[in-house]
Amino acid sequence: MERTTDEVVATGLMTVSLNGFEVASLLCTPSALEELAVGFLASEQLVSRSGNVEVMIIRGRTFVADVTTDEKVPQWMSRTKTLTSGCGRGASFMRMVEEPRRLPDENAFRIPVSLPRALMDRMKDGAVLFKRTGGVHVAALARDGELLYVYEDIGRHNAVDKVLGKAFRERLPLENTVLLSSGRLSVEIVGKAVTHGVPVLVSRAAPTTMAVAVARKANLTLVGFVRGNRMNIYSGEQRFVEG
Repeated sequence: MERTTDEVVATGLMTVSLNGFEVASLLCTPSALEELAVGFLASEQLVSRSGNVEVMIIRGRTFVADVTTDEKVPQWMSRTKTLTSGCGRGASFMRMVEEPRRLPDENAFRIPVSLPRALMDRMKDGAVLFKRTGGVHVAALARDGELLYVYEDIGRHNAVDKVLGKAFRERLPLENTVLLSSGRLSVEIVGKAVTHGVPVLVSRAAPTTMAVAVARKANLTLVGFVRGNRMNIYSGEQRFVEG
């Protein structure tokens, strides 16, 4: 037996409040917390780009994301939350599952069939924390064939929210982007992509039946099992072209 040292991924607990109302507590990797808080709230349709959104992170033994907006907080925010399949039993209001928005197809956004594999390889190369600890999920956003952001977190939902939160804060148009994830494609992950208007969602992992059903209703291109020279397309195949 040999004694050695090993790097272990850090975790923290962040409470997200909106205009003084406590929304949820997220078990997370304590980095890019502003992006995580804003991305989570935007994914839950509690803030929008039309409003002025500000966030302050209060650091202590735990973290508090104090988010304010000049928009009216929806009355339905007091509804019973749905426990997600994510890390830390995260909360979700899951409104979009009942009536998901339908993503447009008339903008003729198309991508080469080879692009998901190439992007997944680049995302893997950018997963610095995963290489050091092996204990996080990775998410990324791509446009015009290039990765824009790569974020990591112990929770796959959090990693996606960090990416989408970054795009939200930069007011980046998302109608011609591809969202990538290293984790399982549950209905919550599909919901985040649809809510933000991302037309293509790609993962190296598997989807769930509800995720596929919602993706098809929403006209989302859903791709799983992107590994090596193969991938499975579960919906929205019309957005692919040869190349």
